[in-house]
Amino acid sequence: MSASLQCALAHDVAHPSSDSPPKLCGNCKTVSYCSAECQQKDWDNHVFECKSATPASTKAPKPSTAQRLLRAIRVEKSRPTHFQTREDWGFVRASILNTSEEQLFDFYTDLLVHRAPNLTSKDLKQWAQAGLVTKIRETYELDLDFDEANPSHAYTWFLKNLYVFDTSILPTVMSTPAAKHIADATGLPFDVGNVDISGWSLRKKIATQVYTVAWVGAPIVPGHSGFVEFGYVAGSSMEDYQKIGRAYTKLIKEKGCTWEFFSEAHERGRMLELLQTSGLVPNGFKHFALVLSQKDGEHAGVWRLKEYLQVAGGSAPQRYPEVMEDYGFVNCQNDTEKGALLDVYTAMLMPRSAAMIGRPLVDELELHNACMKGELGPFALKHMEFTSETVSEMVKRLLVTRRTLQEK
Repeated sequence: MSASLQCALAHDVAHPSSDSPPKLCGNCKTVSYCSAECQQKDWDNHVFECKSATPASTKAPKPSTAQRLLRAIRVEKSRPTHFQTREDWGFVRASILNTSEEQLFDFYTDLLVHRAPNLTSKDLKQWAQAGLVTKIRETYELDLDFDEANPSHAYTWFLKNLYVFDTSILPTVMSTPAAKHIADATGLPFDVGNVDISGWSLRKKIATQVYTVAWVGAPIVPGHSGFVEFGYVAGSSMEDYQKIGRAYTKLIKEKGCTWEFFSEAHERGRMLELLQTSGLVPNGFKHFALVLSQKDGEHAGVWRLKEYLQVAGGSAPQRYPEVMEDYGFVNCQNDTEKGALLDVYTAMLMPRSAAMIGRPLVDELELHNACMKGELGPFALKHMEFTSETVSEMVKRLLVTRRTLQEK
């Protein structure tokens, strides 16, 4: 049978000559490859068509957001519509901050089609983990044709909009529906919808970003400035974040809260009081009031852990050094071990079952207390069921943290 099969990439000009007989895809049995290399090379495309050959089977690979981005840019030649893909790769942030999504699409086209046409989804994930901004810089600046004095239009746009690619970077210039209002309140020059806020304190910038996002009726999502500080982290789903966001939108639109009042309330740690007096504290979030009432540096590390779990599947670890140290990630030697820890914490804090959605399996502060006592291992074993003794032992080993050793 194999003699009649042909490698799916046989017509590729770069296809290597091979005497190896093609083998069918082990899952769908409809496409064949002459080598593992060819199968890996075609996977970012085939993943969208690969369905199990077993009748009534639900086994089908789920495309990652990196794969969805590559398909949108290289195959569909349009902006991605899948929400998590838009969130992970900057399109939601661009939309919220009134940055042109079309220009972002044009940039990705330049990067993924012209500059790095062979980049795979695996490469993109590694970029996200190492720092997307850093890897993009390297791609352009290490090119032999790169002219520092006269960079390309695409790269110039990228340098002006770094905050689209790294949620830890706040825009120095706002271009939003709220900009004119803030310009009038501060006396800052207003030019074509832009207000330069580069000289402001970080706390003031965060309050301003949350205000402008709430102004347009959107929620703050994991990885964006203000997610912890404004209590969004007390939720566990997009529905939760939208509910919390609506409280801030009503505060602005219905109660007439000005930017000055909003910003000052955050500066003085009185945002909870402002929501309470307006009757807008969102219901159903056990720790919302606690998180919102805490000042910078007072938030328990478990809240950053909860945010980290949702940022591109646990990427960008450099933004969460305390989480890496306190919750065992520094012990991980490979992706398998890291994935095991991510699965444990996700199951406890971000359950996906319909019955549990939005309700953590364990109380966040109980997990935090276990962390502080150096008892993460026993805590996980108490609340989790592991697939095998091997996995159980691996997790126990990974959860031996500096605090575990201090308590001995």
